[in-house]
Amino acid sequence: MPAPTRGIIANFALRMFLGRVGQSYDRMRGLAPWGSRKSLKAVRDDFAAGCPYCEEPLVPGRVSEDHLVPINKDAVGLHAWGNVVLACSDCNTQKSSNDWRTYVRSISTSEEAFARRVSNIEAFQNKYGYAPGVGLRIVARALYDEVGADVVRLVDLKVSAAETLISQLGRLTSEGVSRGVETVQPRSPEKATAHPLASVKAPSNMKQTRDDSRGQTYLAFLEALLDQFKAERPGVVTATTGGSGNGRSWFGFMAGYLHSSFNWSFASGNRFRVELYLDDRTLPAGPSPSTSSVKAAFAALAEQRTRIGAGIGLDLAWERLDNKRASRIATYRDGNVFDQPQIADELGSWAVTAMIKFVDVLGPELRVLNAITAGSTG
Repeated sequence: MPAPTRGIIANFALRMFLGRVGQSYDRMRGLAPWGSRKSLKAVRDDFAAGCPYCEEPLVPGRVSEDHLVPINKDAVGLHAWGNVVLACSDCNTQKSSNDWRTYVRSISTSEEAFARRVSNIEAFQNKYGYAPGVGLRIVARALYDEVGADVVRLVDLKVSAAETLISQLGRLTSEGVSRGVETVQPRSPEKATAHPLASVKAPSNMKQTRDDSRGQTYLAFLEALLDQFKAERPGVVTATTGGSGNGRSWFGFMAGYLHSSFNWSFASGNRFRVELYLDDRTLPAGPSPSTSSVKAAFAALAEQRTRIGAGIGLDLAWERLDNKRASRIATYRDGNVFDQPQIADELGSWAVTAMIKFVDVLGPELRVLNAITAGSTG
């Protein structure tokens, strides 16, 4: 396994480890594990709705969760009360994985400002009793070193098993040919596919049958997407396709802001769409003013479209949908698995990867926006 891939796996495991240890550490201190809407609002209030580093007021759409002590194998910060703050986007980017005191020193224009900011942050840490100890670093570094090696050994083992199976299959096929047994001929390249949906054929008789078959094909494709996404991001969504609120041509799960959802859907023009659909069902249907919860959230996110676009790494369509109460941030790809079953595998991989990026980048933005919205109305 190449070193970069091994490092990514080790870092992912380390973040999982420090997140779970953070939950345990919270419980040991008599706190509910960090991560709820109340958590964000409480931390926002701890710093009077200002950035703990520069003290500028927090602005919706330009706020990010940040760890005072970074989550990595060297600093070993925990995702826990006393270490997670809400920072402005500029400070979050500039501080990166640096020591927070060093960063505060670099942006403070006077000793008085530096001392005040340090005092506020230390008081915040003391309030929640954040002091997990240095012994954790030994365990974290051991995990980082060991997990990569373990994954390499596991992959090597599975590759060996796969090679054995392929070899056996090859011998069986050869024996069948030598005995004159009829064998299955491979499909031509334009029809070959590794995706199970390739075997779903569109009937050529009546339109109703075709519509039913299309719906079944779409549903099977969405089920495959959901299964793969759950494997990549366990715990993010527990729903199943065909459930309440979902149809055969789309599937969505709650995004954490009002009634907004992350969706996969078959769009017009033979396109497939991955989207964040901003919605508030307490509002009447139809156009809504720019001050509504949905349009204001869309505007706040749109102000950060350059940063969000860079984080997601895909071409994004920012659709305000002036004739609806909802708004949409989406990415599209040409193709339709019903009329073009041979593209199912490629389209499915793209759709799952795109959804992971949407959830990873836009999910934290929505949680922060939710907290700020709650704070302004609470």
